Amino acid sequence: MGMEQDKSRQKLDRWALIVVIMIAAAFGATIFAKNWQYGVIFYLILTFAVIAMKKGWFKDRIFHD
Repeated sequence: MGMEQDKSRQKLDRWALIVVIMIAAAFGATIFAKNWQYGVIFYLILTFAVIAMKKGWFKDRIFHD
């Protein structure tokens, strides 16, 4: 039973991550339209955050239960 709950939670986390990335991308596009240097920096930070989450670099430090 715990396993099933874990799977649905992972799915929910993945969807939450996708939604956050989409909102961040829209926000980034707005920044990019106003000032492209800030847009580039924002996208670099966003890309780093996504890669870090995929690789699980900060999992032990931030997202521990």
